[in-house]
This record gives sequence, structure tokens and C-alpha cells, in this order.
Amino acid sequence: MEQVLTKEISLSKVMGEAFTQMKKILFKPFRFRKWLKLGFIVFIAEIFTKGLRNNFDLEGFLQEEGRQFILAIISFCKAHLPLVIGIGIVLVIISSILYFLFLYLSSVFSFVFLDGVVKNKVEIRKSFRENKGGFPIFCLIFSLDLLVYFYFFSSMACLFIS
Repeated sequence: MEQVLTKEISLSKVMGEAFTQMKKILFKPFRFRKWLKLGFIVFIAEIFTKGLRNNFDLEGFLQEEGRQFILAIISFCKAHLPLVIGIGIVLVIISSILYFLFLYLSSVFSFVFLDGVVKNKVEIRKSFRENKGGFPIFCLIFSLDLLVYFYFFSSMACLFIS
């Protein structure tokens, strides 16, 4: 009969070791420059994680003034359709380029952050060159965003056609 060896796992022991390692990585020795670099990396990595928030008061648009404003915008767009389409295309291209640039940076910098914390050495340029692991995440989010863009613009085209 074989004996099964069981090892007890102690939560306090594991947490104590993790806390000791965290203090060693982050505070011994304390380097302000390292914290600035980590802060910059986290800022870039977390740009798109919270989503876009707005503070629009949509109840105001449900009133008569809001309806008149929307009707005025629609009539202006119909009267100047080539201009509106041209400006819209330029704005969509510029905003898409900026969005996907920051999305790529955010995807790669999440790996740069992990690399800096694990190695206890923050080297942004070197880690950025080495960490192409963010590229598959970027491709996934990029493809999902393309689907959303396609749906949005096809629905907007249906509004203008009808």
C-alpha cells in the first residue's frame, strides 16, 4: 500500500512570504525613479481599461429644445452632406489611428509592467522591445473593435439612407 504524503498549506505562511517579497521588490531599497517609471507604465497600461465615461444630461434632449436641436443638426447634415461625410471620414480615420495606437501601447505596457515587477528592474525600452506578448491581446481587442465599428457605421448608414 502506497503512502500519500500530504503537505499542509498555511495561508498565513504563503501570505507572509508574499508580503516579504513585495516589500523587498518595492521598498528595499526605495528608489523614487523606479516608482515614477512604474507609475508611467501603469498609466499607459490602464488607459483603456475603465472605458469611456460621459456626464451628458440626456433628459434635456427629451424635452422640446433637445428635439429641435437634433432636428436642426439633421437638416444641416442633409443640406451639406458631402462636407459632413468628408469631415466625418477624416475624424473617424484620425480617431481610429489614435485609438488603436494607444490600444497597442496599453496591451504591450501591461506586459512591461509585469516584467518590471518580476525582475525588480524597470527598463522601459528593453522591456518594450522584448515584450511582444501584448500583440495577441491587441489583435483580439482590435478584431472585436472592428466588429463594433462595422455594426455602428452600418447602422448609421441605414439611418441616413432611410
